[in-house]
This record gives sequence, structure tokens and C-alpha cells, in this order.
Amino acid sequence: MATTSREKKRIRVTRKPKSCPNPLFEKWLKELKDDAVKNDSRLQYVYGKALKSLQKYPLVLESAKECKVLQHFGEGLCKILDKKLAQHLSNGGSLTNDSNVQSSSEDSPPSKKISRDEGTPQKSKEYIPARPKPRTHIESRTPTKSNGILQPADIIFIDDDEFDIYPQRTISLNSNGQSAVQKPIEVAVPSVPIHRVVERIAEEETDSYSHARDMVTLKAGEYEIILCVDCAEVSGSSGSGNNQKEAAAKAFQNCGVPYDVRKLTIGDYLWICKPKGSSGVGTDRELVLPYVVERKRMDDLVSSMKDGRFKEQKFRLKHSGLPRPIYLIEEHGNRQNLGLPETSVLQAIANTLVIEKFQVQWTHKSDESIRFLVAMTKQLTELYRRKTVVSRSCREEVGNDWQTRLVTFKELYVNSTKSKPLSVTQMFAKQLMQLSGLSGDKAKAIVQHYPTPSLLIEALKAAGSSAPSLLASVEYGKSKKKLGFVISGHLAKLYTASRLDT
Repeated sequence: MATTSREKKRIRVTRKPKSCPNPLFEKWLKELKDDAVKNDSRLQYVYGKALKSLQKYPLVLESAKECKVLQHFGEGLCKILDKKLAQHLSNGGSLTNDSNVQSSSEDSPPSKKISRDEGTPQKSKEYIPARPKPRTHIESRTPTKSNGILQPADIIFIDDDEFDIYPQRTISLNSNGQSAVQKPIEVAVPSVPIHRVVERIAEEETDSYSHARDMVTLKAGEYEIILCVDCAEVSGSSGSGNNQKEAAAKAFQNCGVPYDVRKLTIGDYLWICKPKGSSGVGTDRELVLPYVVERKRMDDLVSSMKDGRFKEQKFRLKHSGLPRPIYLIEEHGNRQNLGLPETSVLQAIANTLVIEKFQVQWTHKSDESIRFLVAMTKQLTELYRRKTVVSRSCREEVGNDWQTRLVTFKELYVNSTKSKPLSVTQMFAKQLMQLSGLSGDKAKAIVQHYPTPSLLIEALKAAGSSAPSLLASVEYGKSKKKLGFVISGHLAKLYTASRLDT
């Protein structure tokens, strides 16, 4: 009887994780890392981080260019892997040559160990559920069928307080960056007398916006809510695209939504408070509600991820002075034919929602997008029916009264235009962002310490032999991460070398 009950006992077998689905890239990264270790190069840390990122990625990568969606894969590393892949293929190899390395022996548990442990009761481990994929969270918010016009309850607004803990966490897919290769040592930044320069630059920059500083107050009932549509959304292209844009304009008219077509420098749709009974009122009397919509079709979204527009547009939306940016994403075609792995696209959207605190609204076609905008306009009209609104500066910090302290349309236009005259500091930040691995937050942190290139060059020259580590301890972003030695070294070389080797 005892033997029968012992035979019926279930044996828990733990399988080892499967091998990396990209064994060639894994092998080459290990070789690069080993070579860097032999040469005592700091690149060993870059290759090590890239290797860990690759091993966590569950999908097969067809080329080194696709590695860009992973963290710690920059332009230079992808080029090295591309060369190795081309050489490998020219020698008659293929991507699947090494795909079954360590397969049978690792995937199947050893039978002897099972028979040896049959007689001893095993301690049951606590069950830990697998981490859900980003698609689960995103698609759970996406309606499978359209029930007609959206109700006010269907419009989700993101509260700032709800996600305060997330800036300390990192969602790593779809990052383009070469970040710090090791935890930098605390390096003292030489004190440079720059406070006077900063004050002068601040005065110059605020002078250009002085026209919008006059207080504008609109009491309840003195204004109406108007939907502003970018002219590119209702005119421009020919063929079916033009038909859809004309249909959008007619749909707004049929739904009784007051709208105005004008050139927008930020977003595709936004709402303004326009004084009643004054058709010729200037844009400096029109106040912009704190909501701005950027509409993206899925194929256009992927295209913007590839060429960098996605990152740039999010940066401009975050710094526009409108605290509630909305990404309106339209499904289009098959997700499997996007040009990037579906999981990477969904991860980027999840980062936009959770980390950067954008509202993300999914629709299945352009008709649903129009219904969303109509419902949003009606809800905002009702929300502001009894509110008095006053103007504020684009550069003013937003507080609890963000719904009633609004930016004038004229100031928003000037502040968000791409072709406006740039100050030295702004041009310096723009120059820094062209370098691989330097995001907007990193560039902002650098110009806060050194507002002009000449100040940075002087500080690097004064630092002497420690110039490559001058910027390593500069903190950036909400998480206060440090730039690290790699970026610091690149900048030191760029701004001090008399001649750059190509």
C-alpha cells in the first residue's frame, strides 16, 4: 500500500530555460566582449549589457539592424554585427546554423536524477506566475468591437498622482541608446563661473515671449470651445487619403462640432477657448485647453520609430506647455507586416503610456477616431461650461489648477514652432541630440551645467587629463541616472580634438 501511494506521487521537474533564439549574434557578442576584456577596454561593459539584452529577447532577429529595438545596441555595434553576418553568409552559413546548440541535453531532465529522487518527498516551491507580455495590458484596454459613438465614461484621463512611482523603473525594449557602461566614480565637476551667462540667456529667451505675458481672463459663458484641426488633417494628399480627410471635415459639421482648420505647430488636434461674438479676435486672446492629440496610424507609427520622429514628437509634446498629451493610434492592416516586431511596437506604446504618462487611445479606423474627437469635444464643452479660465506662460510650472490656467494660442504657436530663432543654449542642446546615445534629457542636463559650447570646451581644457571623465557624474532625468564614462569620453574627444578621424 505504501509503495502504491509512493508511485502515485507527482514528481516536479524543473526545465532549464531554452537557448537564445539568436545564437550567432550571441556568439559574436561574447567574442567581442572577450576581446575587450583582453585589451582592458571599457567596451566590455557595453558588449556585456548588449549580450544580456539579446538573451532576454524571445524572437528571432533577421538582421543586425533589427537589434536597434533592443537596449544598449547602438549604430556602431549594429554595423559590426552586420559585417560579421555578411561574412558568415558569404561563407555559406545561415542564421539558423547554430540554432540548436545545447538543445537536447539541456531541454530534457536527466532520467537518473528523477529515479534517484523518487523515494524522497520533494519540497514544493511557491508558484510564481510568469510576467505578462505588454500586449496583454494594451489590448485589454482596446475594445474588440465598436459600439458607436464613445460615451464620456469611455474617455480615460491619466492622473499624475497615479504613476508617481514609475520614473524609478525602466522598461528597456525599444531604447536606442548607448548608456553608461559602468557605474561612474563620483568625479568633481570643476566650478566654472557660468551663473551670469545663464541669467543673460534666460533674459534673452524670456524677452521673445513677453508679448504673451499680458493676463487674459475669460469668465464662464464668455467663450466657446472650438476644436482646432491641423490643415494637414483635412487637406493635402490626393486619392483615398484626400477622400478620408474631406469625410472627416463633413463628419465634424454633421455632428454639430464647432471646428477651425489652421496650421498647428504641435499635434494634429487641440481645443481652444474662443471669446464669443468676436470673429476677428487675435490668437493672443484665445486660450488653449491642456489637451493635445497626436494621431498615428500603425504603419506611420512604426515608420516614425525607425526614422526618429516618434522620439522627437514625444519630446516636443512633453515640452509644449500642454500637460495632457494624447496619442490616438489607429489600427491599419496586419500587425505582423509592420516592419518591426509587434512586441517591440507594443512595448514602445506601453512605455509612452506608463513611463511618459501620455494617454493612449486605440481606434480601429478613421471613423472611430472622428467619434472619439467628437465625444471629447462635447465632454470638454460640458466640463468648461461653468469655469473661468486665465492665461499663463508656456514656461510656467503646472499646478493643481492646470485645467483653468491655460496658454494662449499665440504663445503656443511661437513656443512650439520648429523654425523659430534658437538661442545659443537651445542650438547647443539640438547639436548634442544629434549624437548617438544622447537623448533630450541628457542634452538638457549637459546644457544646465554648460549652457554654451565655449564654456564646455574651456572646462574640458581646464580639466586636462581628467577631461574624459568630466561629465561622467552629471545626472539627468527624473531617475537621476549619470551620463557615464562612454558619453563623457566621446564628448571630450569631440570638443577638444583638433582633428577627428573618420
